[in-house]
Order: sequence, then C-alpha cells, then structure tokens
Amino acid sequence: MLTPVIQASLTIQQYFYRGSFSPGAGRFLPALELRYFATEITTLFLSFEPGVERNTLSSLVASNKYIQNSAAIQPSEIPVSLAFGTDLAVNENLHGRASISYRSIRDFPYFLELNSAKVWDVVYLPKVSVTQADLGGSYLLSPGNSTALIASLNSTAASDSANSVPNIPAFSLSGMYRRSIDSAVSVEAYARYMSKRWTNFAHSSSNAGFVDAGVKGEYQFLENLRAVLAVDNLLSQHYYLWDGYVEQPMFISLSVTYKW
Repeated sequence: MLTPVIQASLTIQQYFYRGSFSPGAGRFLPALELRYFATEITTLFLSFEPGVERNTLSSLVASNKYIQNSAAIQPSEIPVSLAFGTDLAVNENLHGRASISYRSIRDFPYFLELNSAKVWDVVYLPKVSVTQADLGGSYLLSPGNSTALIASLNSTAASDSANSVPNIPAFSLSGMYRRSIDSAVSVEAYARYMSKRWTNFAHSSSNAGFVDAGVKGEYQFLENLRAVLAVDNLLSQHYYLWDGYVEQPMFISLSVTYKW
C-alpha cells in the first residue's frame, strides 16, 4: 500500500523582452506545483504557473489566417495562472484527468473586424479572465494502439465588457484514435465538436457549432526527418471558424519536417 506523499516543485522563470537584459524589460515569474499522491491510483495537483505567451506573426496567422495585422506584435503576460485537479490511473491501460483552471491575461490578442470587410486587425485587450474545466481520459487498447477523449468548458470575460470574448467556444469535445504500425509508421483518426461562437462583443450574431473529422499518417524516415500525410474535414462539412469565410471541404495535405 502506498503511503501518501506530497511533492513540491519550484521553477524560476525570467523573461527578457526585445533582446534587452535589463530588469525593466522583462518579468520574473516563479512557478510552483504541489502534487499529493493520495493512493496508488489517485494524485491531486495544485499549480501556480504564471508566464508570458509570445505572440509572433506566425502564431497569430495560425489562429486567424484572415488577419490584416497592422498592430505591433507584443507578448501577453499571465501574472495569475491557477489550476487544480486530479489524475486517476484506474489500471495500466486506463487513465483519466479532471481539472479546473483560472488565468488572468494582460494584452490578450483579439481580432477586430474593420468596416465590415471581413478582414481582421489585431488588437490587444487590457485584461481577460479565462476559466476552464477539462475532463479527459485515455485507454491503451494494446501496445501502440490507443484512444483518448477530452471535453472542455470555457468561460471568458474582458475587463470592460459583461459579455464573453468573441470567437471562443464555450464547449468543445474531441476524440482521437492512434495506432503505431511499427517504429516508423503511425496512423491517427480524430473527431471534434466545437460549440457556437459569438462573432462580436454585443453577442448579436454567432457562428454555429460544427463537427470536424480527419485522418493522418506519419512516416519517420530518419531521426530528424518526418513526413505527414493528412486528410482534413473528412466529412466535407460546411462550417465557419471565422464569420464570412466558409472552411474548405475535404482536402489533402503533405508536409515534410527536418530538424537539426
């Protein structure tokens, strides 16, 4: 029988801005995590992990490919980031996790539509609070053969608005099945549901929820060379991630990545 154990981890973080090493051009944000191993199958955790999110042009375009981006790119500070939850190992094959988190974000990147042109500029909201609840589980069917399911609830609030931040779903559900054929080849299938998203702070219009599914295969040629063949929007659903632009139907992409 496992004796209950408490484990504490302290991380020292210093962020430097714009290549400057002066204290005024960065942030010192230590992080702390406590884990309580209650039983052989149950672990509780409590974490305080502030940080800085680097908003690069590539990361913003990955979020919204229709941005105009006339605003300067800047980091988003997260002075408060709290999470509490539990990890459950039912057996060697079945694992679960439940958690709730709260983050306070300064300079939150938001996409603002200009002149009804359906092209967005990047603006930064002074302060946004994000509360999120996650419930997930994974099951190892056999060696190299696994499945996972994750459900999330999101609540956002900007400091100058009573309504939630647009374009962020209140609920999402995703599932994944992955099979490793050998050490070099693997295939994966996924499906996700995303609830409706408001298109403005007034909550006068919204984009409907949708189901998206896809498959992909990976081949590891060498340790540093990998190819991925993906089929996205497998069901050819007509849905909108961004107001006014319907996502393309089923499409196939091939990517090759080399790291050195």
